[in-house]
Amino acid sequence: MGRGMRWSSISKSRGKYSSIPSPAAESPPSSPGAIELPPVNSGDEEEYEVYAVHDSHGSKIRAVAAISLTAIFIILLIVLVVVHEARSKDEGRVDFPSNILFGTGSGGNIRGPLLVKSEDFLPPYDTRRDFRNELGKVPPYWEEIELIVNSTSVFSSLTSWGPCYRPSLKGIGIDWQEQVLRQTPNRFNNDQIVYPRASEIGDGSVSPSNFYSGDNDLADNPNLSGLCRPGFLIIGQAKCGTSSLYHYLTGHPRVLPASQKQLDYFKYLSFKPMEWYLSNFPPIQTFLARGALITGESSPSYFPYPEVPHMIHQRTRMGSNIAMAQRGSHPKIIAIVRDPISRAMSSYKYNYVDPAIKMLLNRPNNPKVKAAMSNISEGMPESYYRENHLFSFEELVRAEISVLRECLKPGGVAEQMSRRKYGPPNGIYADAFMERASPLVNADEFCYGEMVSDSVPLAQWAYLIRQYPDKVIIGLDYHLIRSIVGRSLYSLFLNWWYKKFADDDIHVVCTEDLHFRPAEAMLNVSLFLGLPKFNFSNVTAEGMYNVGFHQGYDTLTSWDDIQNEAEGEKDTDDLDFANIGYDVDVSDELRNELKDFFHPYNEALFQLAGKSCQWN
Repeated sequence: MGRGMRWSSISKSRGKYSSIPSPAAESPPSSPGAIELPPVNSGDEEEYEVYAVHDSHGSKIRAVAAISLTAIFIILLIVLVVVHEARSKDEGRVDFPSNILFGTGSGGNIRGPLLVKSEDFLPPYDTRRDFRNELGKVPPYWEEIELIVNSTSVFSSLTSWGPCYRPSLKGIGIDWQEQVLRQTPNRFNNDQIVYPRASEIGDGSVSPSNFYSGDNDLADNPNLSGLCRPGFLIIGQAKCGTSSLYHYLTGHPRVLPASQKQLDYFKYLSFKPMEWYLSNFPPIQTFLARGALITGESSPSYFPYPEVPHMIHQRTRMGSNIAMAQRGSHPKIIAIVRDPISRAMSSYKYNYVDPAIKMLLNRPNNPKVKAAMSNISEGMPESYYRENHLFSFEELVRAEISVLRECLKPGGVAEQMSRRKYGPPNGIYADAFMERASPLVNADEFCYGEMVSDSVPLAQWAYLIRQYPDKVIIGLDYHLIRSIVGRSLYSLFLNWWYKKFADDDIHVVCTEDLHFRPAEAMLNVSLFLGLPKFNFSNVTAEGMYNVGFHQGYDTLTSWDDIQNEAEGEKDTDDLDFANIGYDVDVSDELRNELKDFFHPYNEALFQLAGKSCQWN
């Protein structure tokens, strides 16, 4: 020990004290400066440690330093042991497939095909092109493996398989080769995908504290084991071609579809836990078997609501226990926008005309609706109702524009209420409001007001209802009808998304490009997602989805049928394939008024997107 310092201990045994010489001392200390410490219990014995400390100042300092260093060493040792045990426990319950499936390891050459160990099947991944495409982009969540493939790192050290959480089944081994090869024969048949069963991961009866799963770490939520995150989200806008865009994209051989195109989780089902949402995407076994890089969904309900990008940004982020390269990864955002006048016409037909005609032909039992239609004859043909009992496109649009002009003016209601709800001090966009020169505006929530009465649903229709009492609007979806024009102000909605996601994580598609140059438009989308180059010509040649009267997310209309219907259109010089079958009259005066109204919002959109759409 230190100079002038000797150690001895005195042990009490059977009620007597006996002196036990320490290795550094031949006799008990006799210094008058000895300091006796209190006893430390140890079984049946009480042990005292006595330190002989000289009165010199230097000796005291050295003694304190020695004790402090010893304590620090013990604390570090305990931390290292705890970390080691945690890692060992984690590694002991993880049966991650990289080495098992591909036979690769430390120092091995993995630049080339990753071949599942069977000569009967094609290699699912090609490291030369799958993990970084021609533009140098990496698919979402694949940053870690891309770095490993292009370096001398250990391939078996992966913390996830791209977007898929690693398996973590306690005490249960997984025959990965059998699991993967069992699905491989169906690699190119999406109908055979087996999705995780929701009953196996919970029915949604989970406390809200578990929704976010901490940092989405597997350690925080073992129910995420083996589930895969979406790498893209098509957010809308509605009536702009989201169905065709989604089906074309899932035609890429490295893209897997969700259990259904439109999940609406982040808008209408967010009360369910994250594992419920992820159960709607193919699991890790399917990714491995088919060489998939990405999956995703298309929900136009996400587009207009500021809460949605905030929630997506929180719930899909990578956890803190994964590789540094992947932290901050999120799904890529794809927005599709259409000539705003064309979209407004489509919304009028889809959200007002069709439901109104159905209601007039099949009278509901709702007393309020029956009272509103009491003066309307029953049993008449559809043409009669269209001509006599529906508001025209122009009537509804002019009523809405009047409201929007007042609400969206500088310092107007939309600006004030948006700042109050989302801005400082505690709003979810507080930082964005403080840094933006122009305000974020939620027109959809704050411009249309609340319901006035049973007979006048919204103030914007008060004049129309008084003027035309026999035209129907009671009993329909007011939320969609009120914003025929407003939902085409794309820049107001996308502003919120660009505050939560980086510019290079959002891609804007023009509907007109998808209609007239579909293969080229889809190639640009796939390259944006980091996917390897693929010729979409055969996929897009099949036709379009959910167009004209052929409605339904999965309803495909061939190009021949579209062309045949187009030949019957009155105005073939300004043909809009998406509105084929629609008979919406728009006067030149109203069209010019709408062009002027939309112009500043269109220009703001093009600046955000870094591209222009060919809208005349």
